[in-house]
Amino acid sequence: MNLDQRLTDALDAAARTVPGDAVPPPAPVQPVRRTRPVLVIALAAAAVVAAVAVPVVVSRNSAQVSAGTCATPPAVEPLTFPQQNGTKPATPELDKLPFGEAPRVPFTMAPNREGSGGYLEDLGVRVPVEKGFTYFSLGRVDCGWIVARSRYGPGGELVMGRLDTSGAYSSFGLVLGDGMSVSPDRSEVAFVAPTEGGQARVTVRKVATGKETASWPTDPEAEVLGWNGDGIWFMPRGERSQTRVWKPGSEPLPVDTEGRRLTAYRTTDRILLSEPAQAGEDGQGPGPCVRVAELDGTRLKTLREQCGSSGAALSPDGKILVAEGAAVGAVVVDTGARTRLNLSPRLFHAAYPGIWEDDIHLLGQMGLGTDRDVLLRCDVVSGMCERIKDGPRQTSPAGPDLGRP
Repeated sequence: MNLDQRLTDALDAAARTVPGDAVPPPAPVQPVRRTRPVLVIALAAAAVVAAVAVPVVVSRNSAQVSAGTCATPPAVEPLTFPQQNGTKPATPELDKLPFGEAPRVPFTMAPNREGSGGYLEDLGVRVPVEKGFTYFSLGRVDCGWIVARSRYGPGGELVMGRLDTSGAYSSFGLVLGDGMSVSPDRSEVAFVAPTEGGQARVTVRKVATGKETASWPTDPEAEVLGWNGDGIWFMPRGERSQTRVWKPGSEPLPVDTEGRRLTAYRTTDRILLSEPAQAGEDGQGPGPCVRVAELDGTRLKTLREQCGSSGAALSPDGKILVAEGAAVGAVVVDTGARTRLNLSPRLFHAAYPGIWEDDIHLLGQMGLGTDRDVLLRCDVVSGMCERIKDGPRQTSPAGPDLGRP
């Protein structure tokens, strides 16, 4: 039974046991769309965007399944996040946006920001989490989620593990460096773990058991940049010139990124090159351009370059590039067709850690001044955006804090 079906079965089982007054799973989203710019035509003509499907679908109409496939989540008290216009500073451009439904990715909610527990929610199903920790979801897996968590407060160490639909957390060990990634088939996870003598390794663990299946020595400051069909991408010592791609069972291959940061995605073999390194005293160095590329033997082949920006996000299917400039715009990688989001760059930041709900809906979380938190959803095909959350900062409840689907 595949990932989506197993988690769907668990969510359906939970839906049948939730009290009658609980909040039901959300209905399918109807994105905010007023016009269809040239990007839409180009997407259809080039078959760039196929029918959009949420990775895990909660359905009460699916075929009957045997009970006990996945643990049934315990019932929790739902928390709500504010949806209101701000007063300081005045932002009429933002205030005119409509409000949409909750994020369609895993996210956490807590009674406050003091590590008081709460739950992880995913498409309407809520799983309680242990008090005293902060959590971040790295991706859906069979009957749960790969989750990094740290004890709340200063000095809390980051630990990788699996959160089951029952709420149980299984630790895979301490995380060093930065970055971690679930494999394309969601059966394994890669991250930087400590070894004896103050050194480290890129470790690969089975999602089902936490057992290590492969490792490669590196340094404690290394970063996992992603995992796709070409292998696990990582960067020793935080130096972009040292970027490697590694297929367990063979030696890592050095890849020249020309001083740009590389980001790999488990859902496409196309990679993003962004945020060029600072130019030296002689003024030499890569300019403010971002690229979509793919590995061609031992080198990176550029498929699309967008100049005038050093920040960008690439869609999960690798077909749409969202970049900043005078405005935030979306570019079809294969055709160059463009559209513009109906928000200025100061209100929506396009960057490689961006979280997508699917191939066309990009989420953005930001703070305005010191008193306002906003979570936005933008349809990069139509260019229309909406608010999910808007309200005062540092208030209860805390969330939604987004994770990856």
